[in-house]
Amino acid sequence: MSRANLREGVIWCQPETEEARETTQEMAADYIRMGCAEVKKMVLPTGNPNAATNLRLLVVGGGISGMTAALEASKAVTK
Repeated sequence: MSRANLREGVIWCQPETEEARETTQEMAADYIRMGCAEVKKMVLPTGNPNAATNLRLLVVGGGISGMTAALEASKAVTK
């Protein structure tokens, strides 16, 4: 995910006049193109192969929230 910052990069730095409207639109289109180009070049980061995996979990509390947390955690481990 990438963010094309149109508000600070385009809207706030351009005067709000009829003459500047076309320039503002062109700048916004450029920012969108730059954001799309950035996303195309992105790659997913690799995980840390040295990270330890611990499957133990402690849920404190036996109420609705605690039981829901325990059930959801058990589902996540078995996937």
